Formats: sequence, structure tokens, C-alpha cells
Amino acid sequence: MALLTVSVDLDGLHCYHRAFGLGAPRGDTAHVVYRRALPRIARFLEEEQIVATVFVVGKDLLENPEAGAVLRDLTFRGFELGNHTFSHRFDLAALTSAEQRRELIDAEHAIVSATGTRPVGFRAPGYNLHRGLVALLERHNYLYDSSIFPCPSHFVGRAVTVGVNKLTHALSEQLLFDPRLLGAPLYPFRIGADAVWSRGSGMAEIPLSVVTSARWPLTARSLAVMTALPAGLAARSASKQPFINLQVSGTDFIDADADGLAYLKRHLPHLRIPLERRKEILRKVVGTLTEKQMEPVTLADAARRLLL
Repeated sequence: MALLTVSVDLDGLHCYHRAFGLGAPRGDTAHVVYRRALPRIARFLEEEQIVATVFVVGKDLLENPEAGAVLRDLTFRGFELGNHTFSHRFDLAALTSAEQRRELIDAEHAIVSATGTRPVGFRAPGYNLHRGLVALLERHNYLYDSSIFPCPSHFVGRAVTVGVNKLTHALSEQLLFDPRLLGAPLYPFRIGADAVWSRGSGMAEIPLSVVTSARWPLTARSLAVMTALPAGLAARSASKQPFINLQVSGTDFIDADADGLAYLKRHLPHLRIPLERRKEILRKVVGTLTEKQMEPVTLADAARRLLL
């Protein structure tokens, strides 16, 4: 049976402000992802009878202690919590080894303290994986990484954003990831000793999924900006694959107008689409995949079943 994993990145609003050079978010909107989007995500996945892996930013969890109860409840329902670093530094790859280790360990401590669950999976901010980070994860006994996104259109979009930020002198942490990551395997593999995009006998890597020969990103955000027909075609293409890792972000469940984030529509086009419409598209895609007998599992379960 083919496997379906849904991975949720709970990036707080501060992540997007730093990515676009907007300064610190203000007021109640600073915590909108954990206080408003997270309950909506939990309710949506329960309705669709999907278990998922939720990647948590440690700093946000400390600042939103009430979110711990929601996340604990998800683990009781079979969900998995993953490590998304402590402060979601987009320039994580440029930090020293000691600073990278602190980002990993501090996030782990925050997750354990709030939920009683130790993460065994990791996702790098901005999908920027490198050999030193893999070695760090291996030393700390992580089961898998899920950072590689072999999607050319995403890489081009990131390059444009980084270029514009430099031209306008915006204070952004965003970095381009190594373009050789685009040549990584499309399905779960074990990382090679020489390069994170090569096969070997190292730790498990579970890439984010792309579909069709154009390697279109299979993310809730990309699906949201499609009309119904292309989204349906993407879902049918995905249903023919032996494994899918469908990514969802916290902002995918934000109502820009009702949640006071209308100014972000300029930077995040999917927020221009009504929340209920985005949910409807995602529901149809998930339904197509499960109707094709794809079994919903966590990333940790997928790693154990496919690679260990």
C-alpha cells in the first residue's frame, strides 16, 4: 500500500517578518499561528481522519504555553511532533556548529517540557540542509530529516526573493539552498557520506513531494493558488506515486482579514484566497489520495517502514 504523510510547519509570524524584512510583528497578531491556526489545523485533520507530523518552533511554543495542550492532544491521537529549531533562523546554515547545536537542543527541550514528547525528526528552516547539520542530527540520535525540497520553481522563487531583498537592502535572513539539492531522490532514501543529495547508508531523508514531470510542489500553499482543475490533476498525479509527503504551513489556515494580517497578502499570495476555499481544495486533494488507498502515517512511521 502507498503511504501518505502530511507534515505541518508551524512557523510563527516572526518567521515571515524576518524573511521579508518587515521587522517584528506587533500585538496579538504575533502569535496568530499558534493561537488561531493550530486549532483550525487540528480540527481539519481530525475531520479528514489524517494523522500528521507537526514541526514545532521551540521559541513559539514557550511563548504560547496554551499550545502545549493542543499538541499533547494530537500526540494522544497518534500525531508526531518534529523539531523545527528553536528560533527558525533562515540563516541556520551560516551559523557556527555550536550555534546550530543550540538551536536543535533548545527546541528539543521546549518540546519535551511542553508536551512530554521527544522529537525524532527534524526539518531545517528554508529547507536548507547540509552535511554538518546531518552529522549533528546523527550525533543526537534523530531518526530522520525531512528538509529536502527538490522543486525547481521553489528554488527560482527563493532566488528572486533573496535578490530583491539585497537590491532593496531589506533586513532578511533568507539564504539560497545549494542547487544540487534539486537533484536529490524524490522518494525517501538514506543519505550518503559525501553529499546530502546522494544515496548511502546514513540517516533517513524524507523529501517533500513534487508531482508531474515539471516537479510542481505538492504543498497546501501551491494547491491553494491553483484553480480546481489543476489542483485535481496534481492530486491524481500524486495518487499514482508510491509515497507522498504533503506539506502544510501554519499560514495555510490563517484568515488574513479576520485575523488582522491583510498586509501579508502582498508577500503571501495564498492569503488572498478565502480560507474556506483553501480548505476546500486541500480537502479534495487529501480525499483523492485516501480514496486511492494511500495510508496516512507519520513521517517517523514512514521512515521505519521504508528505510529501517
